[in-house]
Amino acid sequence: MVSDRNVPYGPIPDGIPEGLEIRNDENVFRAFGFLSGRVQEEVYALYLDTKNMVIGFYMVSRGTLDKTIFSPADILRPALLMNCSSIILVHNHPSGMTAPSLEDLTVTKRMNEACQVLGLKLLDHIIIGEGCYRSIISMV
Repeated sequence: MVSDRNVPYGPIPDGIPEGLEIRNDENVFRAFGFLSGRVQEEVYALYLDTKNMVIGFYMVSRGTLDKTIFSPADILRPALLMNCSSIILVHNHPSGMTAPSLEDLTVTKRMNEACQVLGLKLLDHIIIGEGCYRSIISMV
């Protein structure tokens, strides 16, 4: 598990054990369901090894009611330090709706391109709503 000194923006969420195997987006939703109902947008990165086992995660950004700010470097820096193989992005929509914004799609596309340059895979980008989720990786 990533130690607190590697988690610059906040605490590690409970319920995401090191070594958790991520098989599908439902696994991600179960681990990050705590984001449902939050009043601020929060962005997390989940780092996986070649067997899709969790090797680290952390809160990338906490924003306002309808936006948050971060750069690809904020996500990729820890990925390189952890020597991960792939990344899953997760963020919530305080509105409870899971429809991606134009910015969500743009960020996903940019992250996918940045990961490819570094030989990493962006496996998914999950939006958490009120008791539901949506994968948007296939939309970019």
